[in-house]
Amino acid sequence: GGPSIGLADKPEFTWTTKVGQMAECCEGIHRFSAEERVRLLQGAGVSDGMILRFSRETNIINGSRRRTLVEDIAEEKQAKKRKAETPLPMLERPCSPFLSRPRMIPANYA
Repeated sequence: GGPSIGLADKPEFTWTTKVGQMAECCEGIHRFSAEERVRLLQGAGVSDGMILRFSRETNIINGSRRRTLVEDIAEEKQAKKRKAETPLPMLERPCSPFLSRPRMIPANYA
């Protein structure tokens, strides 16, 4: 969440850190914690009011994503349950000649 920092112009400086020192590393991407993000925004000259607004918007978006994910999982479970409970239609005569054949008996070739 929040604005992109330093993407419009050429970066003034770059830095290196050990993995886990400033942020957790996930598949080569540094993910900053909320406190680190606030410090970066303050360092970039963003007002505290705007930082608060960005963080609230981020919390709203993340909450919505969590609710959507939970609802999707619940809908999938209900669909599977409905599918399992629906009886299979009985046909008057089989569509395939293989359906009327007896099942094969497994043989143990030793």
